[in-house]
Amino acid sequence: MSNETKKTSIGRRVVRASLYMVPGYPVYKAFKSAKETASSGAKTLRDLHNELERQRPTTRHVRTYREALALRPADALPLPQIARKCLNSKRVCLLVAYLCLLYFIYGVVGEDLLAVFNSVFGAMLPLLFTVKYEHQLWQLETGPQRPDEPLGGYRDFFRSRGALLRLVNPRLF
Repeated sequence: MSNETKKTSIGRRVVRASLYMVPGYPVYKAFKSAKETASSGAKTLRDLHNELERQRPTTRHVRTYREALALRPADALPLPQIARKCLNSKRVCLLVAYLCLLYFIYGVVGEDLLAVFNSVFGAMLPLLFTVKYEHQLWQLETGPQRPDEPLGGYRDFFRSRGALLRLVNPRLF
């Protein structure tokens, strides 16, 4: 490295360091860096989104009950055992949701807003899982009745008669 380039690089360093003494320059530099980072991150997300869109299948295959049974592996759990597992999981979710309801009542009576919010947010996930497990049970019950029709989705489940009562029924008896 020659003396000339050494002086230039030292001079550049002095000028760059002195810029940080200018009021507001560090803030400007931080915003500029954040903008560059955000734009490169946005570009990465856009590229990933385009890649996922390209890989996404164009058609959705809806299976019938017979097709679903035919595609089951030989070592899969028997259907009654799957139904029992879904029912037990649904019962646990309903129990947690019930405890959150009691905590909600405690929060309302005791005027504790934190308890109210915690109970509402604590009950959301178990209630979603309750819907999932009851939908699976519903498919296991309605599938044999209509084996050549497509398995019903969530929209079909909620349109069926007594869907809301099925959700809250733990089927204890």
